[in-house]
Amino acid sequence: MDTVATGTHQHGFTLLETLIALLLTGIGLLGVARIQALTISATRDSGARSMVAAQAGSLAAVMHANPAFWAQGFAPALITASGTTFTDATSTLGTPRSDGCQALPLCTTAQLAAVDLQGWANDMNNQFPSYSAKINCSAVVPISCAIHVSWLEKTVAVNNTTQSASNAPAPQFFSVYVKP
Repeated sequence: MDTVATGTHQHGFTLLETLIALLLTGIGLLGVARIQALTISATRDSGARSMVAAQAGSLAAVMHANPAFWAQGFAPALITASGTTFTDATSTLGTPRSDGCQALPLCTTAQLAAVDLQGWANDMNNQFPSYSAKINCSAVVPISCAIHVSWLEKTVAVNNTTQSASNAPAPQFFSVYVKP
């Protein structure tokens, strides 16, 4: 009887299949690393936005604490702040007292507002050196004020199209409306 030799079949993976699997796994891991970088960036950015919101809230709180100045229509129509300084075109606020209104004679409501704004500007500058702020208040009672804050924030690019634009810090904005 004639026996026909049957071919031997290999079992398992070839080297080429293994290399392709490793390549696809490596590409997948790069994608995971990219997502992780974007997540870290988004977390940092949301933390910065939360801090700006908290700072704007603290300014609103000091406005509520000094209604004799802010709610009675004595506040200037526009106050700008940048770095550790603030200005108003009318010079209503003047220069903040160096003692922080802790000594006699008692501060006027405008001096107290100036001390509060100076402290707020110092805190903002410590956390966001590139910030600028505008405080717009109406002149008609009941007074309403708008606090607009802008700052620069470095972002991570999502794709190659936005990568060149993300090398420079992007401006961010936050606004809150207050009725002192």
